Amino acid sequence: AELLCSRIGIMVNGKLRCIGTSSYLKEKFGKGYMLLMNFDEESRPNILQFLSEKFHLKSDSAGPCHQASVNKTEIVKDFPGQLIIRIPILKKNAASSSANASDS
Repeated sequence: AELLCSRIGIMVNGKLRCIGTSSYLKEKFGKGYMLLMNFDEESRPNILQFLSEKFHLKSDSAGPCHQASVNKTEIVKDFPGQLIIRIPILKKNAASSSANASDS
């Protein structure tokens, strides 16, 4: 839809619920990026360490269902040799306010 039009409308049960550009709708309603990783099972510790360092993935022995929280990277599916990760979109004003807080 992004390439074919300048605005997108979303209908639910026959009623128009929202309309806007794709970037507006993604910013307002999107939950971030989905990352699908396929790997050799021996690489799992290195991959989890990388995700923790770069995207603040928190390890949780309770499993992926308990990792979900607002503005946190989370494991959506965990299969042998495959992970599906949700990486949130950071809001510009949230990033700048945290940078200003660290300057104080």
